[in-house]
Amino acid sequence: MKMLNKKNGFTLPEVLITVALIGVVCALAIPSLVQNVRRIVLDNSAKKQTASLSQGMTLLAIKSPRLNYNTTEAFVNDFQEFFRVSKVCNSSKIAECWPTEEITLADGSEYLIKNAKTKTVFLMNNVDPDGNAANYANDNIAFITANGTSVLINYNKDCNPNIGDSNRNCYVALVDLNGEKSPNKVGEDLLLVNAKNFVVVDPNDVESSGTAGARSFTR
Repeated sequence: MKMLNKKNGFTLPEVLITVALIGVVCALAIPSLVQNVRRIVLDNSAKKQTASLSQGMTLLAIKSPRLNYNTTEAFVNDFQEFFRVSKVCNSSKIAECWPTEEITLADGSEYLIKNAKTKTVFLMNNVDPDGNAANYANDNIAFITANGTSVLINYNKDCNPNIGDSNRNCYVALVDLNGEKSPNKVGEDLLLVNAKNFVVVDPNDVESSGTAGARSFTR
């Protein structure tokens, strides 16, 4: 008897089912993978920016051991010598050094970055190594680094590097790690450096005391 040749293979329905299953698995796995990759990129950027700020501050402390600046602007003028800065914006022009008009606060609300001028409307809080409240009484200053990173910074005019690490008690900063890309949110792609929290005050609600309408946000 003549044997018929038997061909092994997948039927069309089997192929379609397999492709569909692969598609479902990819749909479930890819968003998580993308999110993990994004988190790694942001974490690495945060480490890089923190290290750069730290190195610049260390070099400045060597040049000016007392670090006795009366304003954040005076501090930044010297600081940029050791930290590659392409543009500096004073408190009235903060928005010119920031990639987006608004940032998202930790509670999900939106905040116009142009309002982050002074301690009364955008105060990044910290304490020195001895637990004393730092004196961030100056206007905020923003600058753009040579690689395009935006930084909002405030200097502690009572900074005393002799009592500890000047990188922890002399300044606080908000760093944009992601440029114009979303979510532009504090605690995600907006990095608080040396700050435990910050206080936002609605400019329309500010009274002479400068404390009305305050909301405190923590990382």
